[in-house]
Amino acid sequence: MHKSNLVSTAVCIFALLMTTLVFGQSVTEHNNLSYTSDLTDTLRQINLIVAEDVSQAPLLIWIGGGAWSYVNRHMEMELCRKIAAEGITVASVGHRLSPQLLREPHRVEGVRHPAHIEDLAQAFAWLHAHAEEYGYDTASIFVGGFSSGAHLSTLLISDYKYLEGVGHSVADVAGIIPIGGAFDIIHYRDILTAAVPAYLENHIHAVFGESDASQMDASPSQFIAHIKTPMLVISDTNTYKYNKHFEEQLKEAEFALADVLHVGSLSHGELWKDIGAENSRYRSVIVNYIRSLQNTP
Repeated sequence: MHKSNLVSTAVCIFALLMTTLVFGQSVTEHNNLSYTSDLTDTLRQINLIVAEDVSQAPLLIWIGGGAWSYVNRHMEMELCRKIAAEGITVASVGHRLSPQLLREPHRVEGVRHPAHIEDLAQAFAWLHAHAEEYGYDTASIFVGGFSSGAHLSTLLISDYKYLEGVGHSVADVAGIIPIGGAFDIIHYRDILTAAVPAYLENHIHAVFGESDASQMDASPSQFIAHIKTPMLVISDTNTYKYNKHFEEQLKEAEFALADVLHVGSLSHGELWKDIGAENSRYRSVIVNYIRSLQNTP
């Protein structure tokens, strides 16, 4: 495991790793909550796990991974339940999906960027509006995700137009926790297609469009000068190169509110399994990062 800090840090990663978590907080699940007016749309829904008996609990908006094409909010529930048991309300958010060409070449139906991030912004607005109903604190809303969800959580706070389009601003986000993501789609494209040229058509173009302009528009790295939100960026052995590239871009921009944790012992899939497992040291990092930044009366 390699730990790295940028310019200055919001928290001490080592201290977060050494903290022992205590499970057992009572939670209540509210599944399949629609965040759009189309109640028949089963993708644009939220599974909300409310931490009970916690006054003004922080909220973690969580976006699962799946290459923007296979995301399933239900598959994130073990992780979300364990975080909620720590007194943090968690929303597992679904969004519209891109064509599933990586596995099924004939599954051409689906959306492209910016549909995914527009959905996330809508989900954010819905959750912010329903905070009083479910008892969490709008001053302590965090956004995190794994893989493609890491990318979306970062794009939400770097390109202001999505939150502004739903009547909010990046100031409404207390912090983000992107895990195992890619942040510069051109860089991501070039690495992937150098190894597997077919990824250009069945993945990059299917998700982000054919033009460099559309791919750059989907890149949080294009908006680094705008970033003001604290972040905890975590990578694995497969995504280290993408995260290291982003870390260097943040350093160049002298961004002072990022903590970076490189998990050199786990692959992409292994890290996802780990954070949802019992007694995960890396889930403890997530929980304690939220605790360190949550609004305190």
